[in-house]
Amino acid sequence: MKIKILMLFVLVGSVSFAVDSEFMKYLNQQMSEYNQFKEERDREFTEFLQKEWKDYQMFKGIPQDETPKPVTVPKIEEQKPLVVKKPSEETVGPEKVKPPVEVEKPVEVVVPPVVVEDKGIIHKFVFYGVDVTLKYDKDMVSDYLNGVNNDEIAKFWEKAAKSDFNIFVESVKGAIKSLNLGDWGTVVFVKSASLSICNNDFNRANLLSWFVLAKLGYDVRVGIEDNKIYLLVPSDKKIFGVTYFVLDGRRYYAVDTLETRVFLKSIRTYDGSYPGSKSVLKIDAEKPLLPFNEGVKQLTFSYNNKKYKINLVYDNSYVGFYKLFPQTELNVYENSGVSQKTAYTLAEELSKIVKGKPVVDAANIILRFVQTAFAYKTDIEQFGYEKYFVPDETIYYPYSDCEDRSILYYYLVKNILGLDVVLLDYPGHVATAIQLKDDIEGDYVIYNNKKYYVADPTYINANIGMTMPIVAKYKPKVVK
Repeated sequence: MKIKILMLFVLVGSVSFAVDSEFMKYLNQQMSEYNQFKEERDREFTEFLQKEWKDYQMFKGIPQDETPKPVTVPKIEEQKPLVVKKPSEETVGPEKVKPPVEVEKPVEVVVPPVVVEDKGIIHKFVFYGVDVTLKYDKDMVSDYLNGVNNDEIAKFWEKAAKSDFNIFVESVKGAIKSLNLGDWGTVVFVKSASLSICNNDFNRANLLSWFVLAKLGYDVRVGIEDNKIYLLVPSDKKIFGVTYFVLDGRRYYAVDTLETRVFLKSIRTYDGSYPGSKSVLKIDAEKPLLPFNEGVKQLTFSYNNKKYKINLVYDNSYVGFYKLFPQTELNVYENSGVSQKTAYTLAEELSKIVKGKPVVDAANIILRFVQTAFAYKTDIEQFGYEKYFVPDETIYYPYSDCEDRSILYYYLVKNILGLDVVLLDYPGHVATAIQLKDDIEGDYVIYNNKKYYVADPTYINANIGMTMPIVAKYKPKVVK
């Protein structure tokens, strides 16, 4: 606004007197600096960042479930097949599994044509086995920071905003689309690209990530704590065990602490938003398009005195991608991300075993597989913190606990048997319940006026309809 007023003064004044040449030089410089900004909101936001920042109290993180899980799980003698009161004579039909699409070579990321002038530095890096090529304007990235404070952060934003940043933003958009990344995958990709461009400089990479994510429309912020710059993002769902602060009723999570598990006591940040950046992260189970990196595991189990041996594959690329996936609400995992080949081999191996059998028997066979083919250990024992698995991880890691098995059983029953299934959330425990056409004896819950029989993938050798004794006194929360 100041620049516009000064220009008006000069135009009016030039009619009656000559304007001092030094003043005109100054004014032209001001106009040139103003025009260097590609967008008005960047100039305003840069000025906003230069204002005093505030200290906010950080919260340690939302606990997933404060009730301790059992260190050992109950085991009973092998149960006989269930007696069905009125058999529906429904059996598992022939498997209808499509062969997987082979992904032997690295996925080619196709970057769409950039709208702005075709210039910029070509930058290559590897994202979970994918060779990615991006372009960016060298003026977008500061070579160093002269200290960690809001003035330096404002200078970083100003420099990036005056560059041809769209070269990089459009490249990122193309890569995200090609890799089939959701919101969380987008954050991971932008952070990975930024770290690569900034030579693993944590602070500069987080500033670059912040700038790009804001340009993509996300309501992200940065904060300072102990000379480190942290990326702060809001989510549409709770993220457990991650330091956060609250502003305007919205939680902003310090996602960098997902890996370090550092507790930030306070953080200095600004209390406004970049204009137009309104989107919060939608946390959903993702199925990124990554090159298949095969791992194989042989598993054994028995049912009704018959032993079974199956060979399963898992995708190391998926395992790597989900290693730092935020731990969030259980219903996210009901549409669990599973690699294509893992999905195929699970269906192929188990379908051969349950084909032609009564559905109740088939559901029990798959239940016994999940109960006994995997070794049990709590997440606290295995990792030191809670971590929910997607199916590839349950196969990959040496141990799993109740929610991991429940997520896997949910996936198998839904996709192989086509049964309706829900998760049961008890204090300190997670199980499942399935809807059957057959009427059986046993424990059940009523959900949406329908009967769902308890199926506990952690209660060793228990059949459908049997509740683990240590949680029998609780009424579970049905997660659907």
